Amino acid sequence: TEDCVYHAPGGDIVGPEPIVASYRQSSEWAHATLDEVSWDSECAVDADGRVRITFIDITDHRGEHHVYRCQQLVRFDETGLIDDIEHVSIEEEERALAVFFHRVGVVRSNSS
Repeated sequence: TEDCVYHAPGGDIVGPEPIVASYRQSSEWAHATLDEVSWDSECAVDADGRVRITFIDITDHRGEHHVYRCQQLVRFDETGLIDDIEHVSIEEEERALAVFFHRVGVVRSNSS
């Protein structure tokens, strides 16, 4: 929807164009920073009707391999348009990603 809200780790992003731009920025950063990156995802419908998307980032950098997962809960309006996206960090995944980045010398700013 035009007023869709993405509750992102760095704060709320409102509207389709800024939301898509935030995904694009993350993709561009990953491709510019890491030797190899690919993505996969899994979807399920929660009891409350939201779609739970598990994003799977598969990365290789400096000879090291890492798989990272996070989730987003997506709610649709009555017309079938997305009207709310909630990012769900998985604490152990965040810790493992930080260890991986440290091990391979990647520094990620808060804006990336």
